[in-house]
Amino acid sequence: MDARLSLLVLSALLGCSVGQLSCAAPGNYDITNLTKAQFWSVTTTGKCPFDVHSNASCIFKMSFCQPMPEHDNCLGSSVCLTYYNDTQMQSLSLGKSQADPFALNDNGFQVAYGKGSAYPGCNSGLSSQISFECNESALWIPSMQGESMAPEPTSFLYSFASCTYKLKFAYAGACSSASFVSSSILLTLLSVLKVYA
Repeated sequence: MDARLSLLVLSALLGCSVGQLSCAAPGNYDITNLTKAQFWSVTTTGKCPFDVHSNASCIFKMSFCQPMPEHDNCLGSSVCLTYYNDTQMQSLSLGKSQADPFALNDNGFQVAYGKGSAYPGCNSGLSSQISFECNESALWIPSMQGESMAPEPTSFLYSFASCTYKLKFAYAGACSSASFVSSSILLTLLSVLKVYA
């Protein structure tokens, strides 16, 4: 088996593609669709709670297991918040990219990022915590390139005490079973090895 094929097989097993940061799936869950998109974007329908002087909605851009493409103040970030303050657009990083960001939580899995934009009262910069809970109909379909549209978060809030934006999303991949994921990966691996044997 040549080196390129070995790298592709290893990437499939780890749940990430070539060129991305190391990105292991948490427990039994499927992060494939989350990591396939260059970045995800969602505009909230309610008031953006981050800026108390603004009545505008928030625009979140999220990139999992790879840095965000160049976007205002968010270069090298995994989560970016954009909102309008009066007539001027503001962009803030809600956390820098890092390897293996996924972790289990009580209702599925989550990802947490830190060391975002400097902000008054936030000694370590802004941060974000994104939780994913099981919903079979929340499919998160990635586009072939550029921006993919994420569903509306089921909840979002900003904690002034921890300087953390907390978002919660429904996601079908948070319903995956270990046996299904393991079986599908094994069958793919065996098929690839058989072709190149």
